[in-house]
Order: sequence, then C-alpha cells, then structure tokens
Amino acid sequence: MFCRFDRKIKMKRIHQVKDKYDWYFDKFYKYLTPESAINALENCTLKFSNPKLFNDPLDCSELFFSETFESFNNKGNNDKLKILKSALLIADCLIKDDKEIANKIKSIRNKMFLYKSNWTKLDSQKANEKLLKVYNLVLSIKLDDLKRQYFICCFSENYKTKKSTLMWSHYGQSHKGLCIGFDYSKIKAENILEINEIQQFTPYRVKYTSNLQTLNPKLESSNYDWLLLKSNIWDYEKEVRVIVNEPKLNEEYIYRKFPKELVFKIVFGANAEKGFIKRISEIIIEKEYKNVVLEKMYVDFDLKLKSRIL
Repeated sequence: MFCRFDRKIKMKRIHQVKDKYDWYFDKFYKYLTPESAINALENCTLKFSNPKLFNDPLDCSELFFSETFESFNNKGNNDKLKILKSALLIADCLIKDDKEIANKIKSIRNKMFLYKSNWTKLDSQKANEKLLKVYNLVLSIKLDDLKRQYFICCFSENYKTKKSTLMWSHYGQSHKGLCIGFDYSKIKAENILEINEIQQFTPYRVKYTSNLQTLNPKLESSNYDWLLLKSNIWDYEKEVRVIVNEPKLNEEYIYRKFPKELVFKIVFGANAEKGFIKRISEIIIEKEYKNVVLEKMYVDFDLKLKSRIL
C-alpha cells in the first residue's frame, strides 16, 4: 500500500496525461454479445485485442505519420536533415531491439547514410523521392514493431442515441446482448482502487480525422496519439479506448481485470431474452456488484431508441 500523499501525486500525473488526450467524460459503455457478457461479468475481465487485428486498415496506421512527396519536397535541407536523423535514430533503436527487424532494416539504414554523405544531391527530385520512400518505410517498420506491444479494449460514450442503433447491431448481437456502463468519476469520489488498477483502466477518447497527414512521428511508448486516431467514417461510434502496454507478450489478444467498483449500469438490448436477463441479474448479486442499475432498450412510437429501468 502507498500513503495518501503518494496517491494524490500519482493521481495528478494520471489526470495530466488524460487532459492531454482531451479526456473530460466520466461514463463509457462496453457493448457485448450474450456469451461475452456472461464471461465478462462472472470473471470481471474484458478482452483486449492487438491493433494489428483491427478491421480498419487506417486504424493505428503508419499513413497518419507518413510524409507526402509534395510536403517533403517543399522543405529546406535543414528540415530534410532533421527527418533523416529521425529515421536513423528509429533505425538504430530497432536494430538494438530485434534481430529480425535488424535484418530487414540493414540495407535501408545503409542507404540513409549514403544520402547523408551526399547531402547536396537532395536538391534533385529523384533523391528526394528515394529519401522519402526510405523514411516512410522506416516509420512503417517501427509502427509494426510497436503494434505488437499494445492491447486495446474499445468502448463508446453512448448507448441510446440515434447512431447507437448501429452499435447495438454491430457489437451487441443485434440487440440481444448488453452494455456495461462504467463510471470513472467514482475514482475521484472514493479511494476505492489501487493506483495500478487505475493506470490499467484509464479511458482515452478516439480522435477522428479526414486528413492523413496529421501527426508528428513521436513513436515513444508513452505517446498514445497514433493509437487514438481513426478515419472520420467511424465517428458515429464515439469510441473510447483503454490501452495496456505489454511489450513481452506476443499474443493476438489478452484478458485483463476491470475494477467492478466502476460498474454503475447494465443495459440490455431490445431483443435480449428473459433467460439471459435473469442470468445476468444473478451474476450481479453473486459477484457483489454494488449499486448497479438494470435497464432495457426499446423503440418508442417515434422510432427513437430509449431505455427503461427494470
């Protein structure tokens, strides 16, 4: 255990990180199928997937970091040199970290040194194109390496808006499943959690963009920008992510405990069966989830998605 003063310092650091990522909401929801919901609530665990498995090729993509030829060609030689040094630094780190990646990047790194020794030739279009190709390739390899280290669990800020109907259909087995509602404000209101539990279950809002050239290549393990950026075609999801860093694991997905003290609501889909609702109600009692409100979705006469308390 740690003293109250230590907790305040660590909580302050956590909230500073959250503020950086536009964090100001408290409640977020996890859509689950009936089978997944029973497993999650019985074991207090959620599934975290490696981003390499995501169904959107632009999700956590190196394209958000890549330079276009037009923007690169318009830079002065000093800026191009900074980009080259950045790629060399990344290449050096990769070579130290992984022999397999080192073999992939060896010839690329040699090319970069060649360009550096013949810097005056970078004024030519051909040289610029070659250097840009090398730079983007290094970033792509680096990002691919980083993706192995992270696991993400996806949530939403909403469960009963107009666009939530799509979420229920896609992730709640056509309204047969449920949503688990988490209230993060309980952390601020009560000293109910250990600091490591808070760090392992901190929500971050996803940012949506239509512009691929959005980010600077700050690919440190503490920088989540590249893990929180998606194409704006997905903005109806109002996605929230919890991210864990497990560099020693080489798995497609993992399960992690969630703080059951943060569960404040269970919302059943409009098509949830009575037996499923009964089983979840029993689990809530058996596992001692406290002060949890049970709701069920329905469609009113105005064709609007609403919920009622059970």
